Amino acid sequence: MAFTGTAVVELIAGDLVRITGLSLGISANGTIGLFGDATADENLPDNFNPVPYADVNLSDAIQVLVQQDGSGTPLATMMLTVAKAESPFQITITNLIATATGGLEIYVRYH
Repeated sequence: MAFTGTAVVELIAGDLVRITGLSLGISANGTIGLFGDATADENLPDNFNPVPYADVNLSDAIQVLVQQDGSGTPLATMMLTVAKAESPFQITITNLIATATGGLEIYVRYH
């Protein structure tokens, strides 16, 4: 099961993206990929262009922060996992509890 809602994806700075408008149902997970990744539920914008360092892949160079947007389940009771994978690069966010998350605010930063 994927994210629910309609993603609002904003490039805040060249290395920082903010995604709102999404939530996760009970035991659901959602994926975020780079621009054009047809296998991901949501895509990062085209002008977010992380490039792996010589010896550091994107999974290590990209930081993900997930927090509540102020609606739904209080953050103190949310239990989420964030996993990153290569080939293609994807972020997977999974809701681990038997309650929908409410609105999520997701930040993706390239270091």
